[in-house]
Amino acid sequence: MSGTVIISLIGTLVGMLITVGGVFIAVGGLKQKIHDSVETNKAQEEHIKTLASKDELAKAIKRSDELLVLMQKRADEDRLSGERKYTELYGLLNVHSERIGKLEVSQAQVFKMLDKLDSNINNGFKDMKEDIRELRKAIKKE
Repeated sequence: MSGTVIISLIGTLVGMLITVGGVFIAVGGLKQKIHDSVETNKAQEEHIKTLASKDELAKAIKRSDELLVLMQKRADEDRLSGERKYTELYGLLNVHSERIGKLEVSQAQVFKMLDKLDSNINNGFKDMKEDIRELRKAIKKE
């Protein structure tokens, strides 16, 4: 073999090595790009999930704000209703107080009426007891 053939073979071999090395470098670069792309996709998915959870959180905050406004509105309505009822009751109390003040009944007269009522009730019970006794006697005879 002559020197030119050997040099040509060495040149071809070096060219092939450079080509194979270039292919390995290209494949390695592609692998890195694919890996970077996968990592980017994962990061984008996480970002989308974060945005979705932020959106859900914003919706929940909005709903809680709406509920808070509604509860405040109901509390205000209840307070106003309570104030109206208090005013009505206070007015009725004043009216009754005036009526009681106008009554000229002494304490002795009130006690006298209560005693009379008590005796009427007792007499009514006595009459009922007598009626029950008579009814029992009638039942025993039969």
